Amino acid sequence: MDSIAFYEKFTAYVKELNTSKDIAAIEPQDNLFELGYVDSMNMVNIIMFLEELRGEEIALEKYELRTFYTMESMYQELLAVKLGK
Repeated sequence: MDSIAFYEKFTAYVKELNTSKDIAAIEPQDNLFELGYVDSMNMVNIIMFLEELRGEEIALEKYELRTFYTMESMYQELLAVKLGK
């Protein structure tokens, strides 16, 4: 999966999690926590979503919280490395 496909899929998923918010577009560098699109409650769902895309469990102790701030950092640190991109 390339970064564009990931961004589209992730944005759609975040919109599903935030049905009460009007999310027009999320840029790859947007801080999802600061914008209120991600909080501690739905972070568990996002981690499970990312694990499904990776095809394996994410060893959370290997990553800093900042990894989950943006779509770009999630893709680069969790998927691109795994996919050899």
